Amino acid sequence: TTTTSTGAHQDRASSLTNIATATQQVQDDKWAESRALASSRLVITREISATGMEWIDVKAHPTAALDDYRNAIAAFLLDLGVHETIIESTMEAVLLPQTVITDECVTLIVRCAVEGTTHEMDSIQELTNRLTVFFFAGKVVTVHRTHMPMFSSLRKHWRTHHRDATPAYMLNLLVKDCSRTFHTALAGSIVVFDKYESMLFAPQRQRGTLAREIYHIKRRASVYSRILAQTSDAYHVAVDAMKLSRFDAYAQDVE
Repeated sequence: TTTTSTGAHQDRASSLTNIATATQQVQDDKWAESRALASSRLVITREISATGMEWIDVKAHPTAALDDYRNAIAAFLLDLGVHETIIESTMEAVLLPQTVITDECVTLIVRCAVEGTTHEMDSIQELTNRLTVFFFAGKVVTVHRTHMPMFSSLRKHWRTHHRDATPAYMLNLLVKDCSRTFHTALAGSIVVFDKYESMLFAPQRQRGTLAREIYHIKRRASVYSRILAQTSDAYHVAVDAMKLSRFDAYAQDVE
Protein backbone atom coordinates (compact mmCIF):
# COMPACT_ATOMS: atom_id res chain seq x y z
CA THR A 1 0.00 0.00 0.00
CA THR A 2 2.85 2.35 0.89
CA THR A 3 4.57 1.63 -2.43
CA THR A 4 1.36 2.36 -4.34
CA SER A 5 0.81 5.60 -2.42
CA THR A 6 4.37 6.74 -3.05
CA GLY A 7 4.08 5.93 -6.74
CA ALA A 8 0.85 7.87 -7.02
CA HIS A 9 2.43 10.84 -5.27
CA GLN A 10 5.38 10.77 -7.66
CA ASP A 11 3.06 10.56 -10.66
CA ARG A 12 1.08 13.55 -9.39
CA ALA A 13 4.26 15.54 -8.77
CA SER A 14 5.48 14.65 -12.24
CA SER A 15 2.17 15.75 -13.76
CA LEU A 16 2.31 19.09 -11.94
CA THR A 17 5.88 19.63 -13.14
CA ASN A 18 4.82 18.88 -16.72
CA ILE A 19 1.92 21.31 -16.44
CA ALA A 20 4.17 24.04 -15.04
CA THR A 21 6.70 23.43 -17.82
CA ALA A 22 3.96 23.52 -20.46
CA THR A 23 2.53 26.73 -18.99
CA GLN A 24 5.94 28.38 -18.99
CA GLN A 25 6.46 27.27 -22.58
CA VAL A 26 3.15 28.83 -23.60
CA GLN A 27 4.11 32.07 -21.87
CA ASP A 28 7.53 32.07 -23.56
CA ASP A 29 5.96 31.35 -26.96
CA LYS A 30 3.42 34.13 -26.46
CA TRP A 31 6.21 36.50 -25.43
CA ALA A 32 8.25 35.62 -28.52
CA GLU A 33 5.22 36.09 -30.76
CA SER A 34 4.36 39.49 -29.25
CA ARG A 35 7.94 40.65 -29.56
CA ALA A 36 8.18 39.51 -33.18
CA LEU A 37 4.98 41.33 -34.15
CA ALA A 38 6.14 44.56 -32.50
CA SER A 39 9.82 44.39 -33.47
CA SER A 40 9.63 47.09 -36.16
CA ARG A 41 7.69 49.54 -33.99
CA LEU A 42 8.68 48.78 -30.40
CA VAL A 43 11.88 47.97 -28.52
CA ILE A 44 10.99 45.40 -25.85
CA THR A 45 13.28 44.00 -23.17
CA ARG A 46 12.44 41.41 -20.53
CA GLU A 47 14.04 40.65 -17.19
CA ILE A 48 13.09 38.09 -14.53
CA SER A 49 14.17 38.51 -10.91
CA ALA A 50 15.18 35.74 -8.52
CA THR A 51 11.72 36.07 -6.94
CA GLY A 52 10.12 35.23 -10.29
CA MET A 53 8.90 38.76 -10.94
CA GLU A 54 8.87 39.66 -14.62
CA TRP A 55 9.83 43.14 -15.78
CA ILE A 56 8.96 44.11 -19.35
CA ASP A 57 10.24 47.46 -20.62
CA VAL A 58 8.73 48.91 -23.81
CA LYS A 59 9.74 51.99 -25.78
CA ALA A 60 9.26 53.23 -29.31
CA HIS A 61 11.53 51.88 -32.04
CA PRO A 62 13.81 54.70 -33.31
CA THR A 63 12.37 54.41 -36.83
CA ALA A 64 8.70 54.08 -35.83
CA ALA A 65 6.28 56.85 -36.75
CA LEU A 66 4.10 58.19 -33.94
CA ASP A 67 0.89 56.59 -35.24
CA ASP A 68 2.64 53.25 -35.77
CA TYR A 69 3.98 53.38 -32.21
CA ARG A 70 0.56 54.19 -30.78
CA ASN A 71 -1.08 51.31 -32.65
CA ALA A 72 1.66 48.87 -31.67
CA ILE A 73 1.69 49.78 -27.99
CA ALA A 74 -2.12 49.64 -27.82
CA ALA A 75 -2.11 46.13 -29.30
CA PHE A 76 0.72 45.04 -27.00
CA LEU A 77 -1.00 46.29 -23.85
CA LEU A 78 -4.33 44.81 -24.89
CA ASP A 79 -2.60 41.44 -25.30
CA LEU A 80 -1.27 41.79 -21.74
CA GLY A 81 -4.80 42.25 -20.43
CA VAL A 82 -4.80 46.01 -19.84
CA HIS A 83 -8.31 47.48 -20.00
CA GLU A 84 -9.14 49.41 -23.18
CA THR A 85 -10.07 52.59 -21.31
CA ILE A 86 -6.65 52.62 -19.62
CA ILE A 87 -4.93 52.13 -22.97
CA GLU A 88 -6.90 55.01 -24.49
CA SER A 89 -6.01 57.35 -21.65
CA THR A 90 -2.30 56.50 -21.84
CA MET A 91 -2.33 57.59 -25.50
CA GLU A 92 -3.14 61.18 -24.53
CA ALA A 93 -0.42 63.67 -25.43
CA VAL A 94 -0.23 65.40 -22.05
CA LEU A 95 -1.04 63.18 -19.09
CA LEU A 96 -0.14 64.35 -15.61
CA PRO A 97 1.02 62.04 -12.78
CA GLN A 98 -1.81 59.86 -11.49
CA THR A 99 -2.72 56.34 -10.46
CA VAL A 100 -5.55 54.34 -12.02
CA ILE A 101 -6.83 51.18 -10.32
CA THR A 102 -8.61 48.38 -12.20
CA ASP A 103 -9.23 44.69 -11.56
CA GLU A 104 -6.37 43.78 -13.89
CA CYS A 105 -3.62 46.01 -12.56
CA VAL A 106 -2.53 49.23 -10.88
CA THR A 107 -1.41 51.82 -13.43
CA LEU A 108 0.99 54.56 -12.33
CA ILE A 109 1.70 57.50 -14.61
CA VAL A 110 4.65 59.74 -13.76
CA ARG A 111 6.81 62.21 -15.65
CA CYS A 112 10.61 62.51 -15.62
CA ALA A 113 12.62 65.66 -16.27
CA VAL A 114 14.23 65.91 -19.70
CA GLU A 115 17.98 66.39 -20.00
CA GLY A 116 19.51 69.12 -22.15
CA THR A 117 16.63 71.62 -22.13
CA THR A 118 17.11 75.15 -23.43
CA HIS A 119 16.17 78.33 -21.57
CA GLU A 120 13.14 78.88 -23.80
CA MET A 121 11.52 75.54 -22.91
CA ASP A 122 8.85 75.98 -20.26
CA SER A 123 5.94 73.62 -21.05
CA ILE A 124 5.21 70.21 -19.53
CA GLN A 125 5.77 68.43 -22.86
CA GLU A 126 9.10 70.18 -23.43
CA LEU A 127 10.45 69.74 -19.92
CA THR A 128 9.28 66.21 -19.08
CA ASN A 129 8.74 62.77 -20.57
CA ARG A 130 5.94 60.45 -19.53
CA LEU A 131 6.51 57.04 -17.96
CA THR A 132 3.58 54.64 -17.55
CA VAL A 133 3.99 51.64 -15.24
CA PHE A 134 1.56 48.72 -15.06
CA PHE A 135 1.73 46.62 -11.90
CA PHE A 136 0.28 43.13 -12.29
CA ALA A 137 0.56 40.23 -9.86
CA GLY A 138 4.19 39.15 -10.34
CA LYS A 139 4.75 41.38 -13.37
CA VAL A 140 5.72 45.01 -13.99
CA VAL A 141 5.48 46.66 -17.42
CA THR A 142 7.12 50.04 -18.06
CA VAL A 143 6.18 52.04 -21.15
CA HIS A 144 7.94 55.18 -22.39
CA ARG A 145 8.06 56.52 -25.94
CA THR A 146 11.47 58.14 -25.66
CA HIS A 147 14.79 56.92 -24.33
CA MET A 148 15.27 57.52 -20.60
CA PRO A 149 18.86 57.28 -19.27
CA MET A 150 17.71 55.94 -15.89
CA PHE A 151 16.54 52.72 -17.55
CA SER A 152 19.97 52.04 -19.01
CA SER A 153 21.45 52.22 -15.51
CA LEU A 154 18.64 50.14 -13.99
CA ARG A 155 18.98 47.40 -16.58
CA LYS A 156 22.78 47.40 -16.30
CA HIS A 157 22.65 46.68 -12.57
CA TRP A 158 19.54 44.50 -12.59
CA ARG A 159 21.17 41.11 -12.12
CA THR A 160 23.52 42.25 -9.35
CA HIS A 161 21.47 44.83 -7.43
CA HIS A 162 17.84 43.93 -8.07
CA ARG A 163 17.72 40.13 -8.11
CA ASP A 164 15.14 40.07 -5.32
CA ALA A 165 12.90 42.64 -6.99
CA THR A 166 9.15 42.55 -6.41
CA PRO A 167 6.41 44.83 -7.80
CA ALA A 168 6.51 46.80 -4.52
CA TYR A 169 10.27 47.22 -4.79
CA MET A 170 9.95 48.34 -8.42
CA LEU A 171 7.30 50.91 -7.48
CA ASN A 172 9.64 52.55 -4.98
CA LEU A 173 12.68 52.26 -7.22
CA LEU A 174 11.03 53.78 -10.29
CA VAL A 175 9.42 56.68 -8.41
CA LYS A 176 12.69 57.41 -6.62
CA ASP A 177 14.76 57.36 -9.83
CA CYS A 178 12.17 59.45 -11.66
CA SER A 179 12.14 62.04 -8.88
CA ARG A 180 15.93 62.23 -8.99
CA THR A 181 15.78 63.53 -12.56
CA PHE A 182 14.21 66.71 -11.18
CA HIS A 183 17.12 67.22 -8.79
CA THR A 184 19.46 67.70 -11.74
CA ALA A 185 16.96 69.91 -13.54
CA LEU A 186 16.39 72.09 -10.49
CA ALA A 187 20.12 72.38 -9.82
CA GLY A 188 20.59 73.62 -13.37
CA SER A 189 17.76 76.12 -12.94
CA ILE A 190 19.39 77.50 -9.79
CA VAL A 191 22.63 78.08 -11.69
CA VAL A 192 20.74 79.96 -14.42
CA PHE A 193 18.80 81.98 -11.86
CA ASP A 194 22.05 83.03 -10.15
CA LYS A 195 23.28 84.22 -13.52
CA TYR A 196 20.15 86.31 -14.03
CA GLU A 197 20.44 87.69 -10.51
CA SER A 198 23.93 88.98 -11.26
CA MET A 199 22.56 90.70 -14.38
CA LEU A 200 20.32 92.88 -12.22
CA PHE A 201 23.39 94.98 -11.49
CA ALA A 202 24.61 95.06 -15.09
CA PRO A 203 24.37 98.15 -17.30
CA GLN A 204 20.87 98.93 -18.60
CA ARG A 205 21.67 97.84 -22.15
CA GLN A 206 22.43 94.28 -20.94
CA ARG A 207 19.14 93.92 -19.09
CA GLY A 208 16.86 94.07 -22.12
CA THR A 209 15.98 90.35 -22.18
CA LEU A 210 16.19 89.79 -18.43
CA ALA A 211 12.42 89.94 -17.81
CA ARG A 212 11.75 87.32 -20.49
CA GLU A 213 14.46 85.00 -19.20
CA ILE A 214 13.18 85.28 -15.63
CA TYR A 215 9.68 84.48 -16.87
CA HIS A 216 10.93 81.26 -18.51
CA ILE A 217 12.82 80.06 -15.45
CA LYS A 218 9.82 80.84 -13.24
CA ARG A 219 7.64 78.79 -15.58
CA ARG A 220 10.12 75.89 -15.46
CA ALA A 221 10.20 75.97 -11.66
CA SER A 222 6.39 75.98 -11.61
CA VAL A 223 6.22 72.95 -13.90
CA TYR A 224 8.77 70.99 -11.86
CA SER A 225 7.02 71.83 -8.59
CA ARG A 226 3.62 70.84 -9.94
CA ILE A 227 4.85 67.54 -11.37
CA LEU A 228 6.66 66.56 -8.16
CA ALA A 229 3.59 67.31 -6.03
CA GLN A 230 1.35 65.26 -8.32
CA THR A 231 3.90 62.45 -8.40
CA SER A 232 3.80 62.29 -4.60
CA ASP A 233 0.00 62.06 -4.63
CA ALA A 234 -0.01 59.37 -7.33
CA TYR A 235 2.66 57.38 -5.46
CA HIS A 236 0.65 57.35 -2.24
CA VAL A 237 -2.47 56.16 -4.08
CA ALA A 238 -0.42 53.34 -5.67
CA VAL A 239 1.05 52.36 -2.29
CA ASP A 240 -2.44 52.09 -0.79
CA ALA A 241 -3.82 50.24 -3.82
CA MET A 242 -1.00 47.67 -3.64
CA LYS A 243 -1.55 47.38 0.12
CA LEU A 244 2.00 48.42 0.97
CA SER A 245 3.24 50.03 4.15
CA ARG A 246 4.20 53.70 4.00
CA PHE A 247 6.64 52.96 6.82
CA ASP A 248 8.61 50.44 4.75
CA ALA A 249 12.32 51.30 4.47
CA TYR A 250 12.12 51.70 0.68
CA ALA A 251 8.97 53.83 0.95
CA GLN A 252 10.66 56.08 3.50
CA ASP A 253 13.60 56.43 1.12
CA VAL A 254 11.23 57.67 -1.58
CA GLU A 255 9.69 60.18 0.80
